[in-house]
Amino acid sequence: MDDEYFMCHVEQLETVAFALRSISTGLSFKERSNFCMVAVNIKDRDVMRHLCILVEIYSKNLPITFSIELDTTSSKEYEEDLMVLETYNQILTVYVWLSRQLDTQRFTQIKEAEMIISNINSSISNFLFKEVKY
Repeated sequence: MDDEYFMCHVEQLETVAFALRSISTGLSFKERSNFCMVAVNIKDRDVMRHLCILVEIYSKNLPITFSIELDTTSSKEYEEDLMVLETYNQILTVYVWLSRQLDTQRFTQIKEAEMIISNINSSISNFLFKEVKY
């Protein structure tokens, strides 16, 4: 194989492109490609729903914000809470990644998202540390 070609798993790209096909009108090819290339868990409906919301808002040339009310200060003790934290982490990671690929001016809460990601990561680490101790 030469340097002109690369191999990749395209299932995720196809799934994201299919999900965004009707709401990505008005976007350039580069913008659509960036949305399709985002590292997203295609099996998590909440993450995919939030990605679709971000695309819709972006395609309307509106400022892109998020509204996640999350208490990361309390210790999470249940597996479902850990899954919720992981979902929020993925959603915010998508937000931050897209802000670096697209028009940064449109993403108005980058610092807040990064801070929440840090808090979520700490909460997940604390939860996992407690589980390992037992």
